[in-house]
Amino acid sequence: MVPHRMTTGAGSFSPSKSGEDDELRAIWVSDYDNVNALVMRMDSDITKLTEEGHQFVHRSNNITIPEQLKLQINNLRAQREAAVKKRFESVVRVLIFSEAVRSFAQQNEHSNIWSNVPEVLKASHKKCAELATEIREYERQAQQLREGIDEAVSSGNPAQMQNVAHLGALIADLERKTRASNGERDKQFIFMFQFSDTLRSMVRDEWAAPGRGYRLPSSQ
Repeated sequence: MVPHRMTTGAGSFSPSKSGEDDELRAIWVSDYDNVNALVMRMDSDITKLTEEGHQFVHRSNNITIPEQLKLQINNLRAQREAAVKKRFESVVRVLIFSEAVRSFAQQNEHSNIWSNVPEVLKASHKKCAELATEIREYERQAQQLREGIDEAVSSGNPAQMQNVAHLGALIADLERKTRASNGERDKQFIFMFQFSDTLRSMVRDEWAAPGRGYRLPSSQ
């Protein structure tokens, strides 16, 4: 359920930045990152098992791969299909709460830029997985540096305190990189919205739902 918002009038939407929305968006993005990584791993596993099957066929001169391997591949494909469905649901939630996507939709609501290109979603999911890995690494490094500052302050050791300013500068640089990567991920979410009729329709319907407070014309 999307929280109610106050609207400024019919045919328009006036999103307000709230702490609640920021927290919800962080939850949905984290959920998306996790399920997207799962789909990527399954894709890799399916490709690996399929290659093993092809290698078996070439080595043994058989026309089919072993039944056990075939069963593994089929099971993985079924699991992947369920994960892809969950990923789609996660993307919808992310887009609903994305300020970048709402702004893009509002600015371009009468433009002829909308299309349906499934390949864009595949590429964007891949790019988002790469960005999520980057962001996690930046956050891990920043946390280590913060712990270093905590240790220096707690010890009161003058020699350790001399390094605090340097650690702070490193943290600031990592935070800048994190913001940049988050900005790049927002671009990918915009691409998903722009190039998927299904996603765009579902998100617009949610924005325009009675009581939601997200109001945007449904023109494509």
